[in-house]
Order: sequence, then structure tokens, then C-alpha cells
Amino acid sequence: MEARVKAAKADIKARRDDFLATVNEGQVAVASYWKELQANYDSKLAQIKSNIEAKKDAREQKRAMRRADDAEMYAAAAIDFAVVALAEAEVAVLEAIEARTYAKSLA
Repeated sequence: MEARVKAAKADIKARRDDFLATVNEGQVAVASYWKELQANYDSKLAQIKSNIEAKKDAREQKRAMRRADDAEMYAAAAIDFAVVALAEAEVAVLEAIEARTYAKSLA
């Protein structure tokens, strides 16, 4: 009877060892799969962030170009206004000279 108990215990121990080995192999496989999955996720996330940054940079560049275009248009308008103001000033000076000359002629 004792021999049967010993044999049963040895059988149970062997099965338990096989079971634990199988579980450990499964854990290693799952851990490996998890690491691969995590690496893939990290790679995709980095790619998405990179795409977002590229789009953000492109929008920023477009915004800067629009600001530069607006500034150039404003500068051109200011120059046109200055040219018109200068012409008006010339006319005003000539009218003042004419008015002074006429006033002296009446005196």
C-alpha cells in the first residue's frame, strides 16, 4: 500500500511539474506577445504624434505666411496712403503760396 501511495505521490508531483512547466511556457509566450503588442502600440503612438506635429507645423507655417502676406499688404497700403498724402501736401503748399501771393497783391 505504501508503494502505491509513493507512486501516486510521484505521479502527482510529475503531473504538477508538467502543469507548472506548461503554465510557465504559457506565461513566457503571453509575456512575449504582450511585449510585442506594447512595442507595436508605442510605435503607432509615436507615428500618430509625429503626424500631428507635422500637421501642426504645416498649419503654423500657413498661418505665418498669411500674417506675412497681410503685413505686406498693409505696408503697401501705407505707402500708397503716404504717396497720396504727399501729393495732397504739395497741392496744399501750392494753394497756400497762391493764397499768400493773392493776399499780397491786394495789399
